[in-house]
Amino acid sequence: MKKTIVTALIIRLLLIPFFYHPDIKSQHFHFQFLKEGIVNIYQYIQDNRATLPYKDTFNYLPLTYYTFGTTNAIAQTIVGPQLKTWLNDWGPNKDANPNLPFFMLTLKLPYLFLDIGIALLLFKMYRDKKIFRLWLFNPLSLYCIYILGNFDILPVFLT
Repeated sequence: MKKTIVTALIIRLLLIPFFYHPDIKSQHFHFQFLKEGIVNIYQYIQDNRATLPYKDTFNYLPLTYYTFGTTNAIAQTIVGPQLKTWLNDWGPNKDANPNLPFFMLTLKLPYLFLDIGIALLLFKMYRDKKIFRLWLFNPLSLYCIYILGNFDILPVFLT
């Protein structure tokens, strides 16, 4: 089982830094406001849309905002001010940054913990190595979580 987990971790750590989808930037653009003390992100965006560099709405439930707002604050502490600079850059080079692989690694790391946690929960519930391996090596999960950077792993974990 340890060999399976190590192999799964290696695959994930190879995927995480090298794939970027713009949704992760827009989501973390909104998540960063929790660190600034913004509790009601919906009202804040409505009141400040004209002055924000990214003007889209925040379309997710509060649990998402509070959970990933917290992980965003931790990520900014690890990465430093260049993460905030990149999150607020919506100009012509908004998706170009030499630190992008490091940003992706830092921002997707919470997904890794949730993903491996689900695999361990499945194993504990069913005591079936096939289900455990199916979760860990499912190409659809790998694509959604680590290539697209989809944070739906949080509600899946909680379910």
